[in-house]
Amino acid sequence: MLPSLARAAFLLLIAACGLPLRVDAQAQQPAAPSASAGPDAGLSCPGIAVRVSGSGQADRALACEGAALALHFMAPLGLHAPDILPVELVDQLPAGLRSDAVGCYATSSRRILVLRYAEFQRRREWLGVPVQPALYRAVVAHEVAHAMAACRPSGRALPTAGHEYFAYVVMFASLPPALREQVLRRLPGCGFDDPAQINDMVYGFDPMRFGAEAWRHWSRQRDGMDTLRRLLDGQIVEELPCP
Repeated sequence: MLPSLARAAFLLLIAACGLPLRVDAQAQQPAAPSASAGPDAGLSCPGIAVRVSGSGQADRALACEGAALALHFMAPLGLHAPDILPVELVDQLPAGLRSDAVGCYATSSRRILVLRYAEFQRRREWLGVPVQPALYRAVVAHEVAHAMAACRPSGRALPTAGHEYFAYVVMFASLPPALREQVLRRLPGCGFDDPAQINDMVYGFDPMRFGAEAWRHWSRQRDGMDTLRRLLDGQIVEELPCP
């Protein structure tokens, strides 16, 4: 998530977000990560430019799987990170986030921080369903999506709502279909009717519902990847005017 606008709006308290361009979360089975040289170098995820540090081997493997799902889904967009994306599994997140946050992306340092799995399990439920590995992968996918959205070719700042719409779509796509539907039943809705509804105020008011509505809106688009391209190019979400 983005630690820059309203702090309360930057939790990863998102809802897990048929569509012709959907990636089935179980269709891709990433290989096990390999250890990098050096005691603190972390694990390099195979086949992708992501390195996971902190926590244990099992947590790092889950994080690599979540990152791989996100990057596979985003591949048609042609986004390229300038170097290896660092994912840090931590006992607690930086101060200032809501207590129910489970991950964040720091734009200035390009750090992806996610609670280690044992801390995530303390929630018992997340998005209205029991905590499980697939949800943890989705958390990582969400934050990797934020990091990749920050690598847009245009270089222009994207409004928070645009960032979150993008990250929620990637996150929902990473969930197994049955689990995704279970989460969506917890957050009933019809999806956004108009792009004007995709704004920072709507996101800040209820991030979970925003995420579910973003997924539903995206799922109705004729060309989902083109929609995401236009979103990242600033053609869908505009800055709210000052009062």
